Amino acid sequence: MSVRRRLVRSVAAVVALALVAGCGGSAGRQPHLGQTIRIGLNLEQSGELAWYGDSALKGVQVAVDAVNAAGGIDGRPIEMVVADNGSQPGRTVVLSAQMMSQDKALAVLGPVTENLFRATATVADRHEIVAVSTLACSSEVLAMTKQAPHPYLFRSCLGYRQHGAAMANFAVDELDARTAVVLRFTEGAYANFAEGFSERFSAAGGQVVTDDVILPDDTDLWRYAARLVEAPADVVYVAAPPWETGHLIAQLRESGLAQPVLGIDELDDPALLEAAGAGALNRVYFSTDYAPWDTGSPRLAQYIESYRNTWDGADPSRSSALAHDATLMIIEAIRRAREPTGVEVQRAMVETQGLSGVTGRLRVTSDHETIKDALVVELVDGAPTAVTPVAP
Repeated sequence: MSVRRRLVRSVAAVVALALVAGCGGSAGRQPHLGQTIRIGLNLEQSGELAWYGDSALKGVQVAVDAVNAAGGIDGRPIEMVVADNGSQPGRTVVLSAQMMSQDKALAVLGPVTENLFRATATVADRHEIVAVSTLACSSEVLAMTKQAPHPYLFRSCLGYRQHGAAMANFAVDELDARTAVVLRFTEGAYANFAEGFSERFSAAGGQVVTDDVILPDDTDLWRYAARLVEAPADVVYVAAPPWETGHLIAQLRESGLAQPVLGIDELDDPALLEAAGAGALNRVYFSTDYAPWDTGSPRLAQYIESYRNTWDGADPSRSSALAHDATLMIIEAIRRAREPTGVEVQRAMVETQGLSGVTGRLRVTSDHETIKDALVVELVDGAPTAVTPVAP
């Protein structure tokens, strides 16, 4: 299931509601001195986006349990204030304001999905309380922090453009690629991936010989194979969902083309294997910020074990892992804050450096970009094998 293909909601109308919901003054300048430290969880637990909220809550619980078992923050346990926003913009905004003002949350995690998260920006700023998303990874989120600005918005995921840049580095440094074909969906998130790849690949001395569009549900992609036969390129970078990407790969291989195909984080979806077939999925790579196949990471192995112990043997998802690390970002910022106020937590969040999470060692830049290595996963007969960390 991909949030990038969901119907885009009207953010402007919800921001207007946020102005009303957030008019109660700044909660972020009031010290939080209770017996517990409250973190709000504004999550999509019902409605069309419920999977995202449910998986995020599970990752948060693992992180909070570990911190509380170790004594909390200066002896104060973390208390989670959980609310279901129903995947609805209006309810999301109201809940954000309630958590920050009435519930006295020192920070809020969520919403998970981008359009809902962007709708809460004004509320976070008015109350001066940090809000962190796990999957608001597009360039538009950072543009909000630069232009408005929205100083209280953060995210735990690596941005889509950074994923594209990391894959360009991998193509040049690991595959010795000098020419590339770029194929993309036109939607914003997919364009972010493709733009990041093309800019970095060109800056590294490579040449993008073709940059073309794949349309949704287009599975007759032989034209691209024909063009590659006539004008070969070293690699093919595809910023598209797994179903269309899988059909493209199958048709490239049936045409005798063996160039490496590089893709995005959605290629861990079973739809790729269904569309392409295992035999076609060799010399295929995708970037992600969570790779449970990375057997060389003790930190990741410990997290997976804790998650399984907490959730009846279930395996964590990327969404769960990013929520776990978003929780660590919040907790460590609270721990380093000079006093327990939203303003000081925000200052500490911007200063995050070298935080060890299950999705990598991360830092936060002055414009609120979360920087960490992308993980490039190689598929062999459709199965994930090698995992290579690559800097964006």
